[in-house]
Amino acid sequence: MQLEKLRNHTMKMINKKAGLAITALSLLPVSGLAVPISNGIYELHNHPDGGMAPPLYGLRLDELFNITSGNDVWTFDFDAVGSNMKMLVNGSTINIYGTTVGGRDTGAGYAPGSTAIFDINFTYQFFDVTRPGVVPLVGDAPSLTKVEDLIVPNTPGGMNPPDAGLQGTGTITVLAGFGAGSVFQLRDNGMDHTYSFQLGDEANDVGHRGFPGISGWGWVDHRLVGTQDWNHGAASDWLFTAVPEPSTVISGSVLGLLAAGGAFRRFRKQA
Repeated sequence: MQLEKLRNHTMKMINKKAGLAITALSLLPVSGLAVPISNGIYELHNHPDGGMAPPLYGLRLDELFNITSGNDVWTFDFDAVGSNMKMLVNGSTINIYGTTVGGRDTGAGYAPGSTAIFDINFTYQFFDVTRPGVVPLVGDAPSLTKVEDLIVPNTPGGMNPPDAGLQGTGTITVLAGFGAGSVFQLRDNGMDHTYSFQLGDEANDVGHRGFPGISGWGWVDHRLVGTQDWNHGAASDWLFTAVPEPSTVISGSVLGLLAAGGAFRRFRKQA
């Protein structure tokens, strides 16, 4: 009963604290630092600013299947019926996983007969001091109410060299529909950037490409399992939004609220 009272009381405080999102309170902020993104599970959704929309999408892999003489754009609708994409943030590791509907994107919809159900499992992780996995973004604006972005630093020289500087690897498998049974490898590719993936709302805290919440974006290559050549096409990249599943980050959020606002002491007095 006491635990239930505490949970209810804390959730009321969350609603009253303007600008204090669950994700921003998973850890007690250190003086002078922005609030880190919580460890926990996030639901992934389409980003509103995909260049090939409609349909909206959370992942784009050009030339995944080579169908025409031009650049074949394949996008993946994280919000379609049948899609269920998640992300687990755990220290220096980010795992993007789940199922999604996708197809060959014509810029107005999917080409007839091209749609499929895909399974995705991709992880950014720590390997060594030169490949540290997921780290806070240096220079992110300090704030008690805005998140501190996480990045995967790119290896020296720009593009991550094959099987050497990789910090992100995974697979995408066609479960049903067009190309059923096909399995592709994925790897991160920082291109000419200083990072290969970023999660948050940009260093200026105004959001990525017009979306004010948490976004994830970064570049990847792909190849059919059993082949040698990696492909990127004109563009192959993550571009999604992320919303925390409250039950997976609530304990950290409660601790942040209690420490920041003295809620626990007030609750004990009221009980």
